[in-house]
Amino acid sequence: GLDCLRSMGPDSWVTIRGHRSSAAGQPGALPAIAASSAAVATVAYHRTMSPLTLPVYADVVDAAERLAGHAHRTPVVTSRLADEASGAQLFFKCENLQRMGAFKFRGAFNALSKFDERQRRAGVVTYSSGNHAQAIALSASLLGIPATIVMPNDAPAAKMAATRGYGGNVVIYDRYTEDREQI
Repeated sequence: GLDCLRSMGPDSWVTIRGHRSSAAGQPGALPAIAASSAAVATVAYHRTMSPLTLPVYADVVDAAERLAGHAHRTPVVTSRLADEASGAQLFFKCENLQRMGAFKFRGAFNALSKFDERQRRAGVVTYSSGNHAQAIALSASLLGIPATIVMPNDAPAAKMAATRGYGGNVVIYDRYTEDREQI
C-alpha cells in the first residue's frame, strides 16, 4: 500500500470535509473513513444540484448505475504508516487509476449522462485549467455530446493536450485580461 501512496496525486486521497476530530483517543487524529467511490464522487463533484439539496441514497445508486461499464473500479488501500502517523485507520481510494487520472470523471460522466436529447445536441461548455476540463471532454466524447472547454493560456500544456485528445474544443483566454464567464 505504501508504494501506491507514494505515487498518488491530490485526486487519490479521500477528502475529509470539516475539521479534525479526536479518533481512537488521539487528539487531532482523523476518524476512520470508508465510502463507495460513486458516493464520494457524487457528493464531491455533482455541481448541478442546488446547494441546499444533498444527495440521498437513491441518488448514489442511480449514479452507480449510470457509471457502470464506464468508470473503472479503483482500489482502496491502507497504510500502517499513515495509520500510525494519524492515530486512526485511514482508507485511500486510488482515483489516480480512474479514467483520465482523477475522480472527476465520475461526476462529469454522471452529470452529462442525465442530459436530455435537446441538451445533448446543444453540447456542454465549461471552464477549467485541468482535471475538470479533461473529465468533461472525455465524458462528452463517450456520450456523443459536443464539448467546449475554456482554458487559461497558462494552463499546463499537458492538460490542454489531454483535453483536446479527449475530444474537447479548447478555447484559450488570458486570465489576467479576459473574463472566462464572458467568453
